[in-house]
Amino acid sequence: MSERISGSGATLGGVERLAVFNRVRAFIGLRWEMPALLNEADLEPSARCLELGTGLGWGTTGLLRANPSLRVVSTGYESAIIPVARLFIRENHPHATVSFARADAKLLPFPKATFDVVLCLYVLHHAAGYQAALSEIARVTKAGGHLLFIDLVRSNLLRRLHRKHAPGGLLTRQEWHTLVCESGFTLESWRSGIFLGLLSRCIVKARRA
Repeated sequence: MSERISGSGATLGGVERLAVFNRVRAFIGLRWEMPALLNEADLEPSARCLELGTGLGWGTTGLLRANPSLRVVSTGYESAIIPVARLFIRENHPHATVSFARADAKLLPFPKATFDVVLCLYVLHHAAGYQAALSEIARVTKAGGHLLFIDLVRSNLLRRLHRKHAPGGLLTRQEWHTLVCESGFTLESWRSGIFLGLLSRCIVKARRA
């Protein structure tokens, strides 16, 4: 396992940080959210995968549970969290092919058409630039490859979220559809449901054109 350093991005703090970087959250994600996201995903043996904003590492762990032969690059903005993710992933999949990179979702340090699958779990609303992040994801995704993501959706009852939680604001379903398609993807699956209180989430599979 290796680490590369590149770019910059947003960090989490306070209660939100505690809520994200803990093993209870990882258990919930692995037990319910990753299976729902990967249910219709076709993960080919030895496919090259990228996770953006890995946090504790449960997204990468979920990919490897579905197919241990995957080759995964697990990225995060904060260099301090990468050793934590590495430890969590290694505990669950000690022999997996995983490398690590510090990266900004809007300036990814990878060549064009590198990955078969890109995974984003509640990351894009932190990117301070949805379009820039989605364009970079499209650039590094192979034609026919997939973007798999879970993120928040703005409902009519929730007009705004504080900028420290969602620098670019939350998107409506129609705004998500438009941005994903304008970035070079075709939506193949969209499911939505309640996340917390007035917050909704989407579970999305999109194919690179």
